[in-house]
Amino acid sequence: MENWNSANKDLFHGKDGDLAGQDKESQEVPMLALHLLQFALVHVNTLLMQQVLANPK
Repeated sequence: MENWNSANKDLFHGKDGDLAGQDKESQEVPMLALHLLQFALVHVNTLLMQQVLANPK
């Protein structure tokens, strides 16, 4: 979990990984964008893992 959190700071580097904005509505869009990027990374990792596992060598 700690590695995932440190990756989030690398991906979402504005204000040292903190969400900008004073209210919930202004923080929602960056958080959704971060979630989309996280899901994309998980998908790419899954595809790469399937490719590795499909190779019998």
